[in-house]
Amino acid sequence: MTGKIQYTNIRPYYSLLGQEVDWIDAPVSIQGTTAYRTQVGKAGLLKFFGNFNSTNFAMYNHDIAQPLLRQRMDLDNKYGYSSLAYQQPINDKWSMRGGLAYSYNQNAAKFDGSPATEIEKGLHSKFILENTVSDRVELRMGVEMISRDYRASRAYEQSSQNQAASFTEVIGASFVEVEAFASKNFVAKGGARLEGNSLLGKAAVDPRISLAYRPGKQGQFSFAYGIFRQSAKNQYLRVDNSLNSERAEHFILNYQIIHNNRTFRVETYYKKYADLVKFVNADGTLLNNQGSGYAKGIELFWRDNKSIRNVDYWVSYSFLDTQRDYLNFPIAATPSFASKHNFSLVYKHFIMPIKSQVGFTYSYGSGRPYYNPNNERFNTDRTPEYHDLSANIAYLPKNWLIIYAS
Repeated sequence: MTGKIQYTNIRPYYSLLGQEVDWIDAPVSIQGTTAYRTQVGKAGLLKFFGNFNSTNFAMYNHDIAQPLLRQRMDLDNKYGYSSLAYQQPINDKWSMRGGLAYSYNQNAAKFDGSPATEIEKGLHSKFILENTVSDRVELRMGVEMISRDYRASRAYEQSSQNQAASFTEVIGASFVEVEAFASKNFVAKGGARLEGNSLLGKAAVDPRISLAYRPGKQGQFSFAYGIFRQSAKNQYLRVDNSLNSERAEHFILNYQIIHNNRTFRVETYYKKYADLVKFVNADGTLLNNQGSGYAKGIELFWRDNKSIRNVDYWVSYSFLDTQRDYLNFPIAATPSFASKHNFSLVYKHFIMPIKSQVGFTYSYGSGRPYYNPNNERFNTDRTPEYHDLSANIAYLPKNWLIIYAS
């Protein structure tokens, strides 16, 4: 059994270093986690995990056009999560595993004193049966249920009006998957997921397949295809709870080799998005699922803790090309969260005689697009590039004590 309590207060830090954000009270949080596991009988395993977090802050939001105009915002967030999982072999061929999880999230906000509250409660259960059909074939099947209850309200003191919205969504699913070892170098896995949504009164079947081929002793090629879907965000479902689930179709090709404490991985992908939430005539209260988009790119990763004595380092790079025609976008364009080029270098040096570790991290991100009303071309302006260089040192004076600075 393990447990942790953590208190974070960055107000002293922000008082020393000026911030662009106009804080009234910088964030303060307290969180705790606990984990427990025990063996049940000869082969059963029971695991529990729990987590809670409470955070609050207050700040002024300034009007973009008139910076002297500002609105006070207070936020108090409370979050809790717990899960219970159990696994047990039934006999030589069959085994079972399942779990139950509950989550609670509350955002209690005030905008110039007017309260606005969001509460979401979630329940997630899953049960899986696994069967070793032969030494070359594995069968997995199961059922899953996801239930969400969402409530939101906002009061306007000046007009004495209240607004409220809510929905309850239950997703039930069953799935089956077969994994076949055609040879010691080739593995194929295929399956399907049947999913029904209570809000929509609809069901869908999503196929998934993956292949893995190992041409040598270390390297492996992998390919994966699948259709995945997720419910629209709460902020849109509370406006129109008849919105369909958003859908993504994935094609992923990967090569990885691990040898002599060195790892190299390259991955390329293409993802096609459909049924994205779209504003009708740029009106956020009129919504449909006519949005679409794509994402394609490549990711490179190299890690080496062998070439240089007492040194572990890794390098990663990603390239992303994506466009979406969704929400209030007038045309298909790159979203503001997407950075085309990202690079990072992490270096760790272990100094054994003094039981210490020194580390450096460099991160780079190319400029992200944003909407400039003075530019006729939508979302084609770019923010400045992002650069970050950080250093840290860790010292282990005792087996139970770590002193860390960054």
